[in-house]
Amino acid sequence: MKKLKYHFIIVVTACISFSCSDLLVEQPKSDAAPELIFNSKNGISAALRNCYTIFTETGYKTANGVAGYGITPAAGRACFLLTEVPADDCWIKNTNNNPRVTLDTYEFDNDNENIASLYFSYFIGIKDCNVLLKYLKTSTVDDKAFIEQTTAEARAIRAFCYFSYVRLFGDGPILTEDIEFTELDNLKRKPAKDIYKLIVADLNFAASKLPLRNTKEGAGRFSSAAAKALLSEVYLTMAGRVYNDVKSNFDNMTQKDMYKKSADYADSVLVNTSVYSLYAHYKELFTVKGNNSKESILEAVSANNLYPAEALPDVVNGYDYGKDPDTGIQPFKGMFFRVDAATSNNVYLLKTLGRYTISPNLINAFETFPSDKRMQTYIYSFNNGFGNSSLKTYSTIKYADSTVFARGLVDAAESRAHFKIIRLAHVMLMYAEAMNEYNNGPDTKAIAYMEAIRQRAGITTSAIPTEYDNFRNEVWEERRKELYFEGYRWFDLVRTNRLKSQVENAKAGVNYSSTPLVQEKHYLFPIPAVAFRINPTLGVNNPNW
Repeated sequence: MKKLKYHFIIVVTACISFSCSDLLVEQPKSDAAPELIFNSKNGISAALRNCYTIFTETGYKTANGVAGYGITPAAGRACFLLTEVPADDCWIKNTNNNPRVTLDTYEFDNDNENIASLYFSYFIGIKDCNVLLKYLKTSTVDDKAFIEQTTAEARAIRAFCYFSYVRLFGDGPILTEDIEFTELDNLKRKPAKDIYKLIVADLNFAASKLPLRNTKEGAGRFSSAAAKALLSEVYLTMAGRVYNDVKSNFDNMTQKDMYKKSADYADSVLVNTSVYSLYAHYKELFTVKGNNSKESILEAVSANNLYPAEALPDVVNGYDYGKDPDTGIQPFKGMFFRVDAATSNNVYLLKTLGRYTISPNLINAFETFPSDKRMQTYIYSFNNGFGNSSLKTYSTIKYADSTVFARGLVDAAESRAHFKIIRLAHVMLMYAEAMNEYNNGPDTKAIAYMEAIRQRAGITTSAIPTEYDNFRNEVWEERRKELYFEGYRWFDLVRTNRLKSQVENAKAGVNYSSTPLVQEKHYLFPIPAVAFRINPTLGVNNPNW
């Protein structure tokens, strides 16, 4: 078999073989021997920094015609196309690109290029972590604390990749640093429950070895709090739709016990009020001013953030999007503009594409409470030649930052605003949901967290219900509005078994007129056909694909 050249800032020459190697082959950036890289702190630190690029990388050079990308919206559209577009809050109004539109309308198949891109991207991240983990075990660096922390961060990144993967694709190959891929059989798909077991082990290790928050880089690095927040989400997920499939690997814990685990992990983060707290201004949280705030637990740190380039309203002839509800002035013309002193002409931000539009379904949910300040993070948009020009549409302006021109920037992708991967409000809502499920009703903390989130949003006129069913529905709705367009919605609908009912009620398509037919098979995406062409021994696809 061919050898896989690993994607590192400094590429190692010793490689682990496996049958997907052709897919991930890249041009080596250095011929430095592994012992030179991994036997110095500088080399290890460079390799670890490279592992973090799976959150932000805008393109991996791969073979076999499959493009790889980073796995958060900061890196581009791949993640968004699978975690938001197929849910009920997002629809695509301005493209006739069939692979994207069919994700919205549930007419996609296992040849969809966007599914393939994200599928293989997870394994790029896993692969880079495994190489680092492998060589850390034999490194001659004599600093146990440094090696342990680096190991913990790499395992946490690997767990993040696998947690995202298993929720989208279910069963899959389990790749660790201790496996030598000398036989094709080693790449057969393993049960999802085994992947969850690896995720929990990795995150528990990270939680035990990492500081509560990185003292130098803050939310830009994995921390104990980030690992525990992820563990809370892992147990919340396992207690949901997949419970019967995974419980045997967790001592047959009851669903209630899994919910209690989720609540406990969330609580272990939330008690640290001197380190983590809600940011006072919701809209500002998604600008440069909100970088590395006390609400941020994990961020995708990069000079570029492609979220605004993909999601902000597109610039068409300097279209007037109205006034900023905070200031009363008009910064939204062309998403944003400045007046050139020499010519008096308006100069507009570049690369605002406006592909992702907020569904009328979500707009209606927001308008239940017109005082909700989170409504300031979307604005009236407009349609174009792809769709019905009479249909009123809205676009998100999360990560739209009016200070870009003052900082000498002209490209929306270069806003310097970090994408929030995990933030405290998400942890609060997980605690509230998990404790309600465990306790058959909310406790005082769950109610207090809901109230805190609503108060920041400016909602003070509605009491938090204390009865189990009503509180559960309230938490679900609050998650929807608080975390919209942050990559959670499809996951939430799947784990709570509401994908079919919610999506079919929301419509889809460029004219927002299609009614998707959500089938049982759609609770997982198909393993892309190209994966089986590369590795025929991988196994079988997900049911009915």
